Amino acid sequence: MTAADDLVVLDFADERSVVQTRFATTAVTLLRAHLGLHTDAVVADARTALVSPLPEGLVDCTQFSFLGRGWTVGLASEAGLKMREASLSWTEAYPAMEYRHGPISVTTEGTATWMLGEAPPGLGEQVRTTGAPVGRGHARPARRTRPRPAPRGRRRRPPRLSTPTGRDTSPAR
Repeated sequence: MTAADDLVVLDFADERSVVQTRFATTAVTLLRAHLGLHTDAVVADARTALVSPLPEGLVDCTQFSFLGRGWTVGLASEAGLKMREASLSWTEAYPAMEYRHGPISVTTEGTATWMLGEAPPGLGEQVRTTGAPVGRGHARPARRTRPRPAPRGRRRRPPRLSTPTGRDTSPAR
């Protein structure tokens, strides 16, 4: 008896961590699919990433900085964490403008800098002047593929709050 119809065996991955390391991406993908945010473009982007050559000099780097803007700041943080866990590399993640006004000062040719989403004007050139290889992810804004369901029923009021003495501390209604 098997618990699944298909298996993805990753025997080659020498990973010593908890289940969440591989599980996080799957959980986010499943959530996006249930919300109608997962499109065929996501799969195409993944295929492109797997077959595209790495930027020149990337394999020689000893430090990796992931940058984001807006909603991609969280992606940058997760990318840094996953890379650190999987490869035991020195990784950091920053909002792009924070990186520009601080950590870029210690960036060298041994620091790979990867921008997820749209970079602020001029940031790529500033990083290149340090000698660091610059990569770019193609994060797209989330777009719903089906209409958002209409709200049901009337809006609930917040519960009434009281102190241990029974005195009502709820805002006036």
